[in-house]
Amino acid sequence: MSNGEGYVENVSPRATQLIQDSIDLFSAKPSHEIFKRSWTPDSVFEDPLCYAKGERQYKGQWWGLAAAFSKCDLKAWHVTKDEPTQVNYVQRVAYTFKGLGWTKEIISTISMELNKDGKVIHMQDRWDHQDPPANFIAWPLRRLNALAVPLFVTIPSADKAKPGHADL
Repeated sequence: MSNGEGYVENVSPRATQLIQDSIDLFSAKPSHEIFKRSWTPDSVFEDPLCYAKGERQYKGQWWGLAAAFSKCDLKAWHVTKDEPTQVNYVQRVAYTFKGLGWTKEIISTISMELNKDGKVIHMQDRWDHQDPPANFIAWPLRRLNALAVPLFVTIPSADKAKPGHADL
């Protein structure tokens, strides 16, 4: 697995936590704790299918991933950049579609731009290491996806997501 960048051997604890949180998200295990710890409310998430701005839109994408796939299996990853304002890593994930059993493997570069507090302000998932499309056809469809998915995906409330919270 190569994207033209080298491996980073000594990864900082901050980058290790960000990457673990990202791996959990791409493994269809979103949680409010991840977003509270590692993201800002106005963060941007983008991939070839969406451009999500703000908490409602990006959370919709991550809980939507869990709704669409029965299994998201991380096969391999390595860090390519660990800097104060940027963490990048390459990953290979096998996604199994719910109800179909069909699996699609995607290799991508995950680029996380960070604020001064070390939180994600912009995450980009570059499938096949390519920037997401921004042409006049793809851009409106990516924005439509970001706006529509949260309407159809249930995002649990932070209170109900807490361990031990009783549903009264």
